[in-house]
Amino acid sequence: SPGEEADMDFEYKILLCTGGPAVRIIGGLDLWKEPDTAKIQYQDWFTGWERCTDSEEDEAMLTYARQFYFGE
Repeated sequence: SPGEEADMDFEYKILLCTGGPAVRIIGGLDLWKEPDTAKIQYQDWFTGWERCTDSEEDEAMLTYARQFYFGE
């Protein structure tokens, strides 16, 4: 039924720019659909997504990601 744990998303993605290069913030959501982790990644043409920050910068990205609403 709707609202069950199986129906809930526990990950989010904020796409900051597309093309070459593309940049996104990805992370996990807690039970209240608020970000609890954040990692920034980049990708150029014909390459996979690569992480480009350290844990201190991830904290800044987490603060930014928490400004968005991921509920329904």
